[in-house]
Amino acid sequence: MTPGQEAYREDLRTCPLYHDGTPRPAWSKLDAVVRMSWERNPKARGLYPATGTFYRLPDGLTWESVAASRRRWGTDPQFAPLGVGAGLIAWGTLLPCNFERVTA
Repeated sequence: MTPGQEAYREDLRTCPLYHDGTPRPAWSKLDAVVRMSWERNPKARGLYPATGTFYRLPDGLTWESVAASRRRWGTDPQFAPLGVGAGLIAWGTLLPCNFERVTA
């Protein structure tokens, strides 16, 4: 098993469903470009619920801390955490360079 496959398997284990409840595809069903992205960066990404896309959190954040901050400040789900500094989360919209789509 390659490092990318291992990372995807772990990500799939922790988040097996898309935002709409449908199951995420097995490694063999991923588009070649998506598999290549996992091989280049074999790190679990987590699913960004508002868009159904995979999104890698900025260093220093966890999905739990993002959810807590979103609840505390009433941050709209369309905004993603793009950075962190001095204890603050920078929110913004997702751009194509921040995420990758999965094709079934």
